[in-house]
Formats: sequence, structure tokens, C-alpha cells
Amino acid sequence: MEGRGQVGLEFLIVFSSLMVLLAALTLPLHREAKDEARKFSALAEARESAGKIAAAINAVYGAGPGARSQTEVWFPKEVVGIQVGGYGNLDVDGLMASDGEIRKNGRADVRILLDFDGDGRWDNRLGSTVVVDTLLPSRWWENGEERGERWVREKGVHVEDQNFILQPGTRTRHRLTFTFVYDPFHTYPRRITLSDEVVG
Repeated sequence: MEGRGQVGLEFLIVFSSLMVLLAALTLPLHREAKDEARKFSALAEARESAGKIAAAINAVYGAGPGARSQTEVWFPKEVVGIQVGGYGNLDVDGLMASDGEIRKNGRADVRILLDFDGDGRWDNRLGSTVVVDTLLPSRWWENGEERGERWVREKGVHVEDQNFILQPGTRTRHRLTFTFVYDPFHTYPRRITLSDEVVG
């Protein structure tokens, strides 16, 4: 009888040792998988938001001066920057990151920059950036050559992207209103103004 109890005790010791070893191996994998899932979820949400922003901009651009479009989007907590067209010089086309590049194609982009390493700044990686083209022409022709300052000033359509309200560290819902304005006396006659209201 005593031998039988001894075997049961040894079995429990071996079994619990294996469980501790298994936990030590699988917990880091679980954490890594959880972090990757969070990252992919944030990228998917940012991609959906960029698509809605691009659609709203395309709608007002296609309809011409006086047109207005409103959309609601969610920005994940990792968003640290949003660029659309570039108000001053229409330079948001393509992307240079530390791990690669997206070539210029003559169209202004909606660019959402995310921070996954927690330092409060864009990670400077393609994997932490969402880029969606709009119909707006950018500073460059399709072949990458510049259109020139005069074209940018007189014919470019500028988006007031500095009006985005960002709250890094907090997932927020925004009501965005884009309006196409034409004012021949303004430095940039063709503009798409932005009103950003945080609604959740």
C-alpha cells in the first residue's frame, strides 16, 4: 500500500513539473500572439477609417466647390498622426520608412501613422502605417517628377489636415466634416476644410 501512494506522489511531482515547464514556454507565446492581435486590430480599424476619410474627400472633390461630406470614424489608441494631401505643399504621396517605401503615384494619400512600441511617436515602419490613395492630385506627376510650385499654389486642392484632433492612448470616435472651398484671393484657392468633432 505504501508503494502505491509513493508512485502517486511521484506522478504528481513529475506532472506538476511538466505543467510549470509548459507554462513557462507557452506564456511568452501567448503574450506575443496577444500583442500581434492587438496590432492587427488597430491596423484594420485605422485602414477602415482611412478608407472612409478618402471616400469623403473624393466625394467633395468630385462634386466641386461648395460640396460637403460628413463621416464618422474610430481612431485606435495607437494613432499618433494623420496626414491628408498636405495643406502647404501637397507632399503626402508615397512613403519612405525605415523598412521600405511606397512609391509616389501622383495621387494624394490619406496616411495614418501608428505607435506600437509605446514611445508616443510613429514607429517609422511600413507595418505601423496605413496609406490609402485619394483622387486628389499630389505635388508629383505619376512618374515622380514635380509639378512645380506654381501648379501646387494655383491648381492643387489642399486639405486642412492639421485640424484632426488626436488623443494618443485613447480610442476615439470622430465626426469629420469636409467642405470644398474655392476662394481666388486665398494663398491656396482650392481647399478642403476639415471640422473634427470627437463624439465618443
